[in-house]
Amino acid sequence: MVPAGYLQSNQRPFGITLLGTEWSEDTLLGLAHDYEQASHLWQPPSEVNPSLFRCAFGQPRDIAPSSCAP
Repeated sequence: MVPAGYLQSNQRPFGITLLGTEWSEDTLLGLAHDYEQASHLWQPPSEVNPSLFRCAFGQPRDIAPSSCAP
């Protein structure tokens, strides 16, 4: 599976899955690598949707969790 873009509505990634016959892993990995390098679609998650990595402080404990872990 390789990145194929990001949904406009929520910036979640989606991908392309490559399937092959028995013992074709080397060909599939080569194709996936070539596609990924040519498309330049992969981005770090923190750049695509930074809100996923932001903590909300200053809210009461019953509203906001004590941890910022996703």
